[in-house]
Amino acid sequence: MMSSGRSLFASSRPSVDAVTRTKQLRLLVAIRSIGATAAVRGDAAEAISRLRPDHARTDVARKAVQVPSDAGRDWPGFAPRDFGEVTGTTWRRRLDQAALVPLLLRPLQEVDADFTSYPIYHLPEVHLALRERYEQGAEHEQGWRASKLFIYASGEGYGVGPHVAVGLYVEKGTGADKFGPVDRALWDWPRFLDVLADPSRRVSLERAFDRHPLAIGDYIGSSFNGGCAVGFVARIENGELVMRSPSGEVCGRGLDEVAAVLSALPNGEWHELHLWREWPAEEAMNGRQPFAVREMLPALLDLADVYLSVVGRARP
Repeated sequence: MMSSGRSLFASSRPSVDAVTRTKQLRLLVAIRSIGATAAVRGDAAEAISRLRPDHARTDVARKAVQVPSDAGRDWPGFAPRDFGEVTGTTWRRRLDQAALVPLLLRPLQEVDADFTSYPIYHLPEVHLALRERYEQGAEHEQGWRASKLFIYASGEGYGVGPHVAVGLYVEKGTGADKFGPVDRALWDWPRFLDVLADPSRRVSLERAFDRHPLAIGDYIGSSFNGGCAVGFVARIENGELVMRSPSGEVCGRGLDEVAAVLSALPNGEWHELHLWREWPAEEAMNGRQPFAVREMLPALLDLADVYLSVVGRARP
């Protein structure tokens, strides 16, 4: 149906009047979600970028989110009320002098200026991500499709104690709901699997495991109770990455087997994967403000390298 390689949506132009533009965007958003092939869905995403140039991934001229120079200056460190709660807390804020997020967001913006923070409504969780991917297409659903770095201040529950965690969070949709087919144009799950399966591309992931006591698999804590499980948690044991089932039995070894298990997960089911490091709440509180820079930041920066190997850089 497409001739001489020309995009099916090549006639879409940002100069059309507002009413026509709105109609075209609604149609394109639908095609991007339910198009018959990846090529059609990709063409729709490209056309949306032309009609919404302020949201296009190639728009590197957009100003970076500004973090005031004094933001985070007076953060006192984690307090008992921060774990599992948001009422009366300040650590998730981006602009506040008594917030944690600015202490971690500024260094990330030095890596890529498009990084910003997204506090999760009514949860002690913050996502850190490139706006061009997390907000791609200006759809609320993209925050689920896109991978993201995170900070959690988990309370006690689901069999685990209160703790702080930082990491990378990747979701896989069902492919049959409003989030659309799980393809690379919108979803980071297949992109992450590509990185995981290719030894030449997973150098940053291996380096992160070498430097930090990380885990990959099913995270339990905060708002996660294992309901969308991938079926394992893998950690370094005696110099080797060992996968264990929920019962504690060894179910695989090494990143190749992690990749194989994740690739074999059934379509039509939602799955959630975390790559993370965590600290007990008491250790985090005792560390006060320096804990953020000495403990959390080094892990987060190495995990940012993993994240960027998946999504690519937005800005030089």
